[in-house]
Amino acid sequence: MLLRIHVFPESTWAKLEQVGGASLGGEIARARGRVYLAATPQANPYPRGSADANLFDAMHLAITDVKRWLSVADAASDLASEFLPGGPTFGPAPVMYLGRLPAVNTGYRDVKVIFRADSSALFSTAYAGKGVLNQKGRWSLQGVYVRLDVLDDRGQPKESPFIWAIRESVLAPVTWDRNAYGTAGLALRLRP
Repeated sequence: MLLRIHVFPESTWAKLEQVGGASLGGEIARARGRVYLAATPQANPYPRGSADANLFDAMHLAITDVKRWLSVADAASDLASEFLPGGPTFGPAPVMYLGRLPAVNTGYRDVKVIFRADSSALFSTAYAGKGVLNQKGRWSLQGVYVRLDVLDDRGQPKESPFIWAIRESVLAPVTWDRNAYGTAGLALRLRP
């Protein structure tokens, strides 16, 4: 284990602290009624001078580093919605994200997703040498995640939804149809 993070409600942490909870790690953040603790190994578990020991030492973090680099995203904040329409960055303008997937038997698939302020979306897939398939969708913001349902002709979801974690200008796949979009999923990047 290189890093373990514990999250406690402040009231629970106050009780744990009275009975020696400090052994769980150092406090690295307090946000929205929660206390975040980080613990790192006290010693390298591998034989000195071994390749594993050298790798472990290169990856080992001090609690002060974790504290400096950790940010706690507020699911209800504008931080998550900043990169979608209706947020402070784009206002009501549509926002486009782009991605690329390997095709099953030929070339690749370029994907374009346009999110509109009215919660509608366009999910467009360009197949190398075979044309473009445009599909309507409906999106919603769920904390720090964006959900997209691709719709059939009746306006009903036609497959498993996409759920992406919002990571600044990147949408990182969380949930998707693995049969259609592979084991890595569809990562999208905000169009520059």
